Amino acid sequence: MRDYVLFQAQRLEPSQPFPTLRRLVSNWRKRRRLRDLQQLENHVLTDIGISRADVAAVLSQPLSVDPAWELERRARLHRAPTILPYRSFPRRGVKI
Repeated sequence: MRDYVLFQAQRLEPSQPFPTLRRLVSNWRKRRRLRDLQQLENHVLTDIGISRADVAAVLSQPLSVDPAWELERRARLHRAPTILPYRSFPRRGVKI
């Protein structure tokens, strides 16, 4: 969440009139373009690194959320390697 807030704060330009309205309209336009992703086949979406559920979840978010950024975040989570928890093994010769 912190990354999202920082990203949005950097994008807002205080010199622009009505920055909130501008961001909402921009997010609405991005959603219209992302709806086309729902028409793609599953193997194409997998090649991109997202799933149909990701697209649906992003499109169901509030209009204040940037859908392109959120979809990119979800794709990065899919690509992130799973980190196994650290297990401490006993040293040789040490009785437990």
